[in-house]
Amino acid sequence: MRSKVEFRTEFFNFFNKTNFSAPTVDRRSANFGRVTSTFDPRIVQFALKLYF
Repeated sequence: MRSKVEFRTEFFNFFNKTNFSAPTVDRRSANFGRVTSTFDPRIVQFALKLYF
């Protein structure tokens, strides 16, 4: 019986570029037209799978 190991790495937003969310569109808000948040920063995942 043979066993096998698989290693995997996944990168999201590898260069850590800022990705802004949409600006506030509610005209009654004090933050109208402002971008007040961003999406996730750089994420790195590692996975190890063992087949037997």
